[in-house]
Amino acid sequence: MPPPFVTKSDFTACFGCRTKLYYRKGGYPSAADDDEYLRFLADGGFMVEFVTKAQYPDGVDLAALRGPGAAFAHTRELLAAAGAVLFEAAAIYGPCSRRLRSG
Repeated sequence: MPPPFVTKSDFTACFGCRTKLYYRKGGYPSAADDDEYLRFLADGGFMVEFVTKAQYPDGVDLAALRGPGAAFAHTRELLAAAGAVLFEAAAIYGPCSRRLRSG
């Protein structure tokens, strides 16, 4: 089984309590699911991503790379180049993979 992806939102929400990560990744409902303000903030994140990609049109978007190993290897390769701008870069720590979102 491939290691689970941990998004920036997962990491932020679960920073103080690892059990929250278990429930988030298990698809359990949350009181925040019906929070209109939190949905607005999530939508705002997409707007920031769009503006950032417009600001750096030569940036490389790695979102299409599905396998964590391939995404991490390509991220490392591109970071070796001076001045690289990456969107949806990947990191691996222990058994977890993480997509590093722009914005």
